[in-house]
Amino acid sequence: MTNVKYEITLGASTSGREAGTEAEAASVVLVLDRSGSMGTNGMTALVNAADTFIDTLKDASPDSQVAVVYFNGTQGSNTDKTKTMSFTQLKTEENVTSIKNFLSTNKSPSDGTPMGDALKKAKSLLDTDNTGNKQYVLFFTDGLPGHSDDDDAFNCMVANSAVDYANDIKEKATIYTVGYKLSGTLYCIEVIRR
Repeated sequence: MTNVKYEITLGASTSGREAGTEAEAASVVLVLDRSGSMGTNGMTALVNAADTFIDTLKDASPDSQVAVVYFNGTQGSNTDKTKTMSFTQLKTEENVTSIKNFLSTNKSPSDGTPMGDALKKAKSLLDTDNTGNKQYVLFFTDGLPGHSDDDDAFNCMVANSAVDYANDIKEKATIYTVGYKLSGTLYCIEVIRR
């Protein structure tokens, strides 16, 4: 497997450009796919990348804060196993450790990919942020929305929900999407809403 490094430049990365200028704080929601297709190796790589991102952001701007949405299960049902961690400021090692512990203790992959529910939770977290920080969502997934190889209508519903929430998020925040080992085709039938 080839390792690929992605660099995402946030407003917080301005530290050190001018003497005496502090980095601008950022509020970042990590939206992380932990569906079954991620597998143990994929989750290990994802947690390692998230840990590195958190360390880099803390070094650039310790006033920044990070929230986490780990998503898996079935969208819109009680089998949605998505877990969230509220915003935590990176200022102390204890806070950084608490985020990393949340990442490592909740990394077991299983079930489907409820992208719409995940982005809905990310938007809810952003809506509670009253810091005035620039806001970002880093959305990481390896698969098609939904979970079923034989139910394109359900998968399209999940995809449409994800697009709707992503558009809502883009009104106030920057959203980056990273795809990991993507494959497959989603066939949607356009539905006219009345």
